[in-house]
Amino acid sequence: MLNLIKKLYCIDVSEEAIAAMHTNLAGLRNVRIIKASSDTLPFKDGSMDIVFAANSFHDVPAGYEKEISRILNKNGRFVDLDWKKEDTTFGPPVSIRFSEEDVVRKLKKQNFRLIKRQEIGTHYMLIFSKAEN
Repeated sequence: MLNLIKKLYCIDVSEEAIAAMHTNLAGLRNVRIIKASSDTLPFKDGSMDIVFAANSFHDVPAGYEKEISRILNKNGRFVDLDWKKEDTTFGPPVSIRFSEEDVVRKLKKQNFRLIKRQEIGTHYMLIFSKAEN
């Protein structure tokens, strides 16, 4: 699948996660690994076609949605794959997980529109576009 992607940016604030990415993604020419906070992403306005976040909504600082909106181009998509807000034998505590409805509500405030929803086992996947003004 990486052959379909011009450039893949893998971002995390954790040194441990960055080290794991370097180990697991070594040798892939179109992958860039960047240590950065999700509230100050090092990209130009409107420069991304897709932003994909996995299992992270509960860990990101306030303002994350605004930053996603800033870096996505006008036809861009935001994909959130995250834990359902229900008990599981692993994963973060239910108390810090976001429900699908909470994520949709937060992103609506930044002018995003839900275009697809899918359940994947213990997770949900939500795909958003920027709403037309």
